[in-house]
Amino acid sequence: EALYEVTLLARYFLRSYPKDLQQYDSRQALQAAEFFDEEAATGMGRLVRIYRQLLLAAACNADDARPEDFIYLRNMQRRLREELESYTGLQLELYKDCAMLTSPERTGWCREIFPLHRSGLHAVILHFAAFYRARLYPEGKFTLSSVEWERTLAECRSQYGAGWTKEYRDMALSRLATDVLSGLTDWSMAVVEEETGLIELRPPLGRLAGKYPADYSLRPQVKRLTNKG
Repeated sequence: EALYEVTLLARYFLRSYPKDLQQYDSRQALQAAEFFDEEAATGMGRLVRIYRQLLLAAACNADDARPEDFIYLRNMQRRLREELESYTGLQLELYKDCAMLTSPERTGWCREIFPLHRSGLHAVILHFAAFYRARLYPEGKFTLSSVEWERTLAECRSQYGAGWTKEYRDMALSRLATDVLSGLTDWSMAVVEEETGLIELRPPLGRLAGKYPADYSLRPQVKRLTNKG
């Protein structure tokens, strides 16, 4: 008790399993118990799974979730929104194909945030999101081959790359494609299909987008003139 105090949120993370933990011989067996026990589809088991996904992952995509989870999210979104904001200060956003928690301000609940200030990679991702929404999304293009992925990033860099950090402006295209894809998968914005290697862009990619101010190209000249003053 001196080292650990159980809070109200503990019930959503600490599970009670149908048998003693020592009887499970692998992590996979332990995880399977969560999905196939009597409470997995209804009751506390489902609630635990939903809270875990919302609080421990960047987003909850409908393609990766159980159908009953999204039905519950839609039916109980008002209650969940009130509880999560009350306990954590995070805001629940629910869309057709994904759900996520966002923070209007930096909070102790989030060890990592997106976009991170002064992150060159996050700036690239924001510009790619804008490029994706303008060029690919209207065409319904959600899946790319590795060749299409590199070509798309090359087009994105030609449009936005002048303002990227030197590291990403000068980076080899293959390395850029790898780094950006890694960033997207970390934030649940993309997933790579294991069998085909195809890159599937996910709904959270459209949540934010970045663009330069209208007077961006004039700012260097203005700054130099001011320094000469």
